[in-house]
Amino acid sequence: EDLRFDNDYQGIFHIFPNVNYWVKLKDKPELPSSTVAMSNDSSIIYTAKPAFNNTLVDGVGKTENHIADSLNVKFNEAFIDPLAKDYYNVVAIIGGIRYYLRDNGKYFSLDIDDLEMNLKPKEGEEADDRIFINAYDGAGNILKEDTDTARFTIYFRKPPLPEVTWDENGKMVISNQGDYKVEEYTTYISDVAAKRENTRFTPDDLNISNLSWKASGDVDTYGEVRALRIVLKDARYDLYSDIQAILYAPLQDGHVLKVTGDKPVSKIPYSYIQKQMLTNQEAGSEEFEKYNGNNGVDNGIQLSMLDGANGKDILLSYYPEGAESQRRITQFGGTRTMYISLSKDDSTDEKAVASITYLPSYENKIFYFSFNHELYQGRFQANDNYNNDGTSYDMSTRTLTVDDVLNTANLAQVKKDDTSGFKIEMKSKNSQEIVIPNMMNGNIEAGVGVEPEPDLTNLDANATVNIVGG
Repeated sequence: EDLRFDNDYQGIFHIFPNVNYWVKLKDKPELPSSTVAMSNDSSIIYTAKPAFNNTLVDGVGKTENHIADSLNVKFNEAFIDPLAKDYYNVVAIIGGIRYYLRDNGKYFSLDIDDLEMNLKPKEGEEADDRIFINAYDGAGNILKEDTDTARFTIYFRKPPLPEVTWDENGKMVISNQGDYKVEEYTTYISDVAAKRENTRFTPDDLNISNLSWKASGDVDTYGEVRALRIVLKDARYDLYSDIQAILYAPLQDGHVLKVTGDKPVSKIPYSYIQKQMLTNQEAGSEEFEKYNGNNGVDNGIQLSMLDGANGKDILLSYYPEGAESQRRITQFGGTRTMYISLSKDDSTDEKAVASITYLPSYENKIFYFSFNHELYQGRFQANDNYNNDGTSYDMSTRTLTVDDVLNTANLAQVKKDDTSGFKIEMKSKNSQEIVIPNMMNGNIEAGVGVEPEPDLTNLDANATVNIVGG
């Protein structure tokens, strides 16, 4: 008795009733075990097609991967040679179900489709689906793989959701614990590979034009936040993670002012355009003076700390109006002043934290405000409604989320007629912050050597102002 023939899958011993048969018996050819084997040409080709849901729920869009793998098996010719014999059978057992492989002239092949085979993605410690090959040569020789000898498995695992943080230099950091490829998009993520190829970019491209301060192409929306969709791709298997969407503000594209408990007034900004503290640059020229600690100039905006800040650092990011360094704020007036409050931040005791004094050329332009490791967006007002502590411009009463930006049309910035700003909920691990980098050239740290500027918040708004080069 040979137990290998208990299940006659090949149908060798099947007979029809009322039919006569002549049977010629001969000895079973015993092949060595090394011959009853697959050749090294056998392989599985992994491929998958993603389906992205670009509608977000709490900053996440779901991705469904559908695998379309191809199993190609070849045997030693002494065991199974389709050109020499036609009484053979080859099956793959996946999840307890038998699938017959087709001979295509070179290999025995099987298309592995998760939908047709009801295969589910594996999670956590779940074992991958093994493929057990059973092959029969019609002469009594059998190759039968088991758990210890199975050569092929089906890899069907979604990469983890990307985790985004911001480092001390204001740069985006995307966690990548595995050997994954990071892909980022400013538009929806297409299910079509060719379209994704044309719209994706990498973290090294964060200063590309479609993420810059003027990316919107409309002066009314310059500086708006942009929504980034980020996925991890397992390039070995063409499998994608869910979409992590975050908000991105162009904070390293213009000027930055910073005030601290020791330096509560500032009007000389760090310029990401000059890549130093701002110095004089003549209109139309690309030349500017190297910052030496004492030759900084303003560009029409002053930031002052108030009692509500309790000495905590405040940073203001804006885009310079006019030629670089050619707007000057003076003690002769012609400015507006906004008092800024953050009523939802308990540390401020509902007091105004800062005042911003600015030239009229900045009216209705977007700015960003960083306090207590949170980022806020507002607009320089074209009126005097917020020029005192009692009627301050509150930037914390509303929250702008990435779901708002991507699921709601035309909502990526504070509108001109809004009476308050936005707190920006990034959906990253920590909030993107406004940063002034240390200036290592000449061992000059940004801000050193700049004397506190005079407070201009109480100037006569009806006075005139001299604008050099304007």
